[in-house]
Amino acid sequence: MHSVTLSNHTHDLVYAIYEEASATAEISLVITDPLGNNHSIGSLGSGEFVKEDLQLKEYFTMTGVYTFTFSADGLARITSIVVCDLVIEPE
Repeated sequence: MHSVTLSNHTHDLVYAIYEEASATAEISLVITDPLGNNHSIGSLGSGEFVKEDLQLKEYFTMTGVYTFTFSADGLARITSIVVCDLVIEPE
């Protein structure tokens, strides 16, 4: 146990936003297939953008769980919607 005594004091506060809001992070995507192989899609862009209709069919060639890993070189917010067309064949 420690005992600390501080005298009454005040601090000058300067109210301001010190970091400008920005959307400049470079966003990248890696898809990992069921065998653990990484497929780098590369850069999806930077800033405020919308990447629609990104076709990734060539990376889905086997049955199993795939993982999407998004990364950024700075603070970023990613909203992603994945739409899948499933083809089920009889055994």
